Amino acid sequence: MTKEKLKEYENLNFSDRFMFGKVMEDKERCQRLLECLLNQSIGELHEVTAEREMEETRMNIIYRSEYLRQRELREDAIEEGREEGREEGREEGREEGRKEERMNTERERKRAEAEKTRADEAEAEVKRLRKLLEQKG
Repeated sequence: MTKEKLKEYENLNFSDRFMFGKVMEDKERCQRLLECLLNQSIGELHEVTAEREMEETRMNIIYRSEYLRQRELREDAIEEGREEGREEGREEGREEGRKEERMNTERERKRAEAEKTRADEAEAEVKRLRKLLEQKG
């Protein structure tokens, strides 16, 4: 495993990833820099966040855990439905299990669509900003 060489704080400049992130945490500075680079007013920034690589990874883990939990609940519901079906009538239990599975599947589909939409919007914004920066450069 290679060890990344750490720079002294005094030797960091604006192009350093850490320093850039620290400087851009300030909404006012971030807004002024973007307006300067884009040569146009961008309005008020409502939220400034650091890079999201780790956050997205954490969110993927959370969504995956939730998906597995929902799947387990769905399988439990199906099994409970089967057991109830044996006691109260097989068809009634199967229908309950299928109904629960459809509801869970629909929730999972909506969650996945929302996540994809957020990812697509973020990617489009990055492309837009890159294009603007290329035009300036």
